[in-house]
Amino acid sequence: MTAMNTTMPRNDVVTGLLWLSGIYAHELSAEQIAFFRSDEGEAFLDWLSQLSREPDAVAQIRSALAAPVEESSLAIDLAGEYASLFLGVGNRMNCLPYEAMWRGESRLWGASTKRVDALLESHGLKNDTPEPSDHIAVQLQLMAHLVSGGSVDAAMLKSQLAEWAPAFCDSVQTHDSRGFYAGVAAVTRSLLS
Repeated sequence: MTAMNTTMPRNDVVTGLLWLSGIYAHELSAEQIAFFRSDEGEAFLDWLSQLSREPDAVAQIRSALAAPVEESSLAIDLAGEYASLFLGVGNRMNCLPYEAMWRGESRLWGASTKRVDALLESHGLKNDTPEPSDHIAVQLQLMAHLVSGGSVDAAMLKSQLAEWAPAFCDSVQTHDSRGFYAGVAAVTRSLLS
């Protein structure tokens, strides 16, 4: 395997990366929260804990999802946290999920985006999201694609992510007031190590 911890089965790593990509791409819906509260969702979280070797992080995720409110109310609460952390709502710019921000680039859609766009294009892929390609969700999805196909470029992307994603994860863990995204950040760090 060209990327990730070689003790993890490739399909498991791909599934974990795709899950993380989806979490960073969109706010959780009430339906997703209901899934995580179900037996099947609990089984998924057990699997994620084993895959990531981060039982404390997954316990944080579980705790946040177990808040004693209806799924729709929790979805609204977590959407607020998502907006604050990742969209800069409330002038909190500490956890923007763009590589450019962590590399000190002066603007989005710059060198980091162009580099990821070139990598996507070299694999016949295209970023079909409204976000710049250096968004962590896009890069995790690309990493899943590269790992799935056994591409040698997976190691290169992993190395590039290692230059900025740990600081991003640290910031999320510091600034998340509900614990859900802090747990997700710890799982992210583990799967990229």
